[in-house]
Amino acid sequence: TAPATLAQGTRTAIAFVREPSSGALAIGGAIGFWAFNIAILWASFHAFDVSVPLGVVVQGFFVGMVANLFPLAPGGVGAVDAGMIGAFVLFGLPESEVFAAVLVYRAIAFWLPIPPGIVAFFQLRTTVRRWELEWFYQRGASLFFPDAWERYLAPIPRSEQGDLIAAYHRRL
Repeated sequence: TAPATLAQGTRTAIAFVREPSSGALAIGGAIGFWAFNIAILWASFHAFDVSVPLGVVVQGFFVGMVANLFPLAPGGVGAVDAGMIGAFVLFGLPESEVFAAVLVYRAIAFWLPIPPGIVAFFQLRTTVRRWELEWFYQRGASLFFPDAWERYLAPIPRSEQGDLIAAYHRRL
C-alpha cells in the first residue's frame, strides 16, 4: 500500500541520515543518475537549438518523472514523455522542438541501454550457471550431504578431483 511504502522509504532515509557511510553511496548514486539524465535532456534541447535555462530543464524533468509513480506503463513509457512535453510547453518552449528533444532524450536515456543490458543479462546467466555447476558438483553439495558426497567422489581418483565435471565427463 502507499502508506506502507512511504513509511518504509522514510525509515530508510532516516537510517541513511543516521549512518552516513552506508547511505552516501546510495544517495550519491541517485543524485548522479538524476544529474546525468538531466544533462542528457539539456543536451537534447541544445541539439535542436533550443536554449532552455537549467532550472526549467530540472523542473520539467522531475514533473515528467512523476509519471513513473503511476503504474500505467512499464518504465513510464509514454506517460513520462507526455509529462515532460506538457511541462516544457507550459514553460513556453516551442512545441515541435520540445517534442523532438524529449523523444531524443528518451531514446538515449531509456532505449539505448537496452541492447547492452541484454548482452550483460546473457553473460550473467552464463556466469551464474557456472557458479551453480561448481556449487552442486564441485564442493557445495558436500556441505549439506557429506555421506552422498563421499559416494559421489569414490569413483574418481584423488588426482582428478579438482574438476569433477570433467572427470565424470571422461568416464561417459
